[in-house]
Amino acid sequence: MSTRTWYIEDAGGGCQAFSEVLVLVSPEPLEVYSARIPLTWEENLTWEQMACKLVKEMLEKAGVSKEDNLLVCPGNIFNELHAWLTAEGFNWKYHRMEGLPHQVAEEAFYQQLLEAGFPSYIRPSDHNYRLFYAFVDKWIEQDPERKKYLKDRSRRLKPPEQHYTLRANGNRPAVCQECKEIIRPFEAVVEYRFKKNSHRCRVYFHPACSPLPPGKNRLETATINIKGQQITATLRSCASQELPCCCCRQPIRAGEKSLHWYENDRLYHCHLNCYSESCSNNRN
Repeated sequence: MSTRTWYIEDAGGGCQAFSEVLVLVSPEPLEVYSARIPLTWEENLTWEQMACKLVKEMLEKAGVSKEDNLLVCPGNIFNELHAWLTAEGFNWKYHRMEGLPHQVAEEAFYQQLLEAGFPSYIRPSDHNYRLFYAFVDKWIEQDPERKKYLKDRSRRLKPPEQHYTLRANGNRPAVCQECKEIIRPFEAVVEYRFKKNSHRCRVYFHPACSPLPPGKNRLETATINIKGQQITATLRSCASQELPCCCCRQPIRAGEKSLHWYENDRLYHCHLNCYSESCSNNRN
């Protein structure tokens, strides 16, 4: 049996009312499955877990195999799904949605509004979602009975630990919010994201100083051997500058994932494909 390509997309997450729609779409041959996240639920599931549960049911119904290609929207609603697909060994990757999967999801979300009596002459487009959702809000306000379509936001709040992410620091030092000591470039760091006065903010902690265990782990590491000593190196890219490789002496391009570690307080960088114990031990 030949493998197929499936797209997983969502719609309606930015709207205060009506269920978010999740779709599973295969363009060739055309096959479409959809599910709606309830406005509220009694199960002890987070919003992301509910989305994962519904997508898993669609995957099973569609008979999707682990050899099929899954292209998944990178949105936060699918965080739990991303982790599950990786743990289960599915062949998947992030994909910015457009074309058929995006259109199917948006139309499925819009269909809810029409079923509720929303005026059909007001339609969303790719460039006016905020304006369209503002129209929906005003339509809800016009009739107290329509408040039954509002999402239960308390069920959609992230658990506190989900705002904390373990990752590798970037190429600039950061200050730990707790101990006020420096977190060196490329060391492990816990990033806390929050909103203040409608502005997105972030602060940083040493892993040992974090107020909560991080709910997300984006830290990649590798154990390397330096002169008989086991050292933990971090793996990450540097977005804005080239770095010198300690093995081949050639620059590491911006955006290229590479190894970074400290030895005697000196920071080293290395291409993933050229690191070897001999060249690292003999470097200057």
